[in-house]
Amino acid sequence: MSEWVVFENEGEADLFALTTFGVTAKQGASPIGFFGTGFKYAMAVLTRLGARVVVQTGERGHTISCKTKESRGEEFQVVCLGARELGFTTLLGRGWELWAAYRELWCNTADEHDGSVYLSTVLPKAQVGRTRVCV
Repeated sequence: MSEWVVFENEGEADLFALTTFGVTAKQGASPIGFFGTGFKYAMAVLTRLGARVVVQTGERGHTISCKTKESRGEEFQVVCLGARELGFTTLLGRGWELWAAYRELWCNTADEHDGSVYLSTVLPKAQVGRTRVCV
């Protein structure tokens, strides 16, 4: 049996902000991050290392995966949200280890109001008014 690590916050994350570099709208008096890059790095690292990742925003769940693309005779794994290519590859954050991706998700959760991190033996059901990153 596998377990999910669930990073959960109140509110529904904006997919544009989650998938676009340089967009951040962190709430709170002293957010840990503010460049709009960390979540993308975490998704690239987790995907590269073979983790199963589901991002839930409201009632919708989006699987993070990768798709092979070629450029100049080299193959790359483009990170995807559902069927949508996100414009970066699994080489993003290639200096990061697994712990750094989890730390990033934890920091994002800590930056938002009423965030929590917990283990679940099942993938939680997507819910209105909630954002979850399930790994």
